Amino acid sequence: MQVGSVLEDVRFGRDEMANMAWGIERVTASIIGEPRSGRERNAEIDARRKVVVPAPTTAFPLRYAIESEVPANWIPLLPIQPVTGNPSIVLQRGAALKATSTGSGVVPSLSNILNPLPRSSAYTIQEEELPRPGLRVERVVFRTRWIDGTSHIWVQRRRTIGAGESQSGLNFDQALSNTTP
Repeated sequence: MQVGSVLEDVRFGRDEMANMAWGIERVTASIIGEPRSGRERNAEIDARRKVVVPAPTTAFPLRYAIESEVPANWIPLLPIQPVTGNPSIVLQRGAALKATSTGSGVVPSLSNILNPLPRSSAYTIQEEELPRPGLRVERVVFRTRWIDGTSHIWVQRRRTIGAGESQSGLNFDQALSNTTP
């Protein structure tokens, strides 16, 4: 059996400071099927958008920021209570917004791991399925030959324990210097 390249690599991690979880798309498949880094995707989105930070209009030394941005490859998993009266919690895939010059736009998840079929339903994970150290889920191509010489190719998902808690850098209610954007 031959192990091929990793098509997708998604890390699931808890962020206790933000009281939520994240699906971090470290590697996704490009349009032509080649592996693409999530950091490259985030850098490309940041380069395409033109955000103009207005000049300070007051002499106050501080300005207020409601929230910070997270990278485009960090997909939020929001805790919801599916049935009222039942204390169980599930994590539902959300969407992040990126500011642009014309407002803001939704940044969708690209991986098949976070967009399983059928895509008509909401993607949810039982909270207890995501341990504190997190998870790593990969989609990998495998190839083997059968006894009659025919080749068989398939894509498998591999699940391993993650590397610990994730911190997105998401901050709320910040007082920033008014002299720098």
